[in-house]
Amino acid sequence: MSLRLSLAALCIVCAAGLGFLKGQRLRTRIRMLERMARLLLHMERELEFGREPLPQIFQKLSEKNDGRLKLFLKKVSKEMTTGNGEFRDIFSKNIQQCLEGGELTGEDIKRLYAFGNELGYPDRQLQIHAVAVFRKETEMLLEELKKEYPQSCRLFRTLWTAAGVFLAILLW
Repeated sequence: MSLRLSLAALCIVCAAGLGFLKGQRLRTRIRMLERMARLLLHMERELEFGREPLPQIFQKLSEKNDGRLKLFLKKVSKEMTTGNGEFRDIFSKNIQQCLEGGELTGEDIKRLYAFGNELGYPDRQLQIHAVAVFRKETEMLLEELKKEYPQSCRLFRTLWTAAGVFLAILLW
């Protein structure tokens, strides 16, 4: 009897923990998108007021970041400097190597691929426009996610806890 009770409690606690982890993943996604929005603002300013080419801008931005973003920016800068192909190919390859499977969702990654295709134009004004549009889209997405965050976390915890209770009842 106590073994069944322990197993039921374990199911409920584990499921509740999974709900908590799902909420934490959403929080880390929001943080990553916030970092990207700041990065895009810096990139937009560098393109508007600086006269450095994209590889130097990516290098400078990598020094202001950490983690996956830093690695991504450094690799893109290095490969652009050595001239290993077109910008969009370099950008896409490094998204795949450095950012996929991390904090961002598949939708975020698709948006990054599209951004990389637009940023590769040689015209400076088109680059500034591409960065500004992507930054605004990212900020709008962030607003939406931040607004939904508390409700989503409660929902994740509640649903996963209910799933744990259901599993405990099923195993009883």
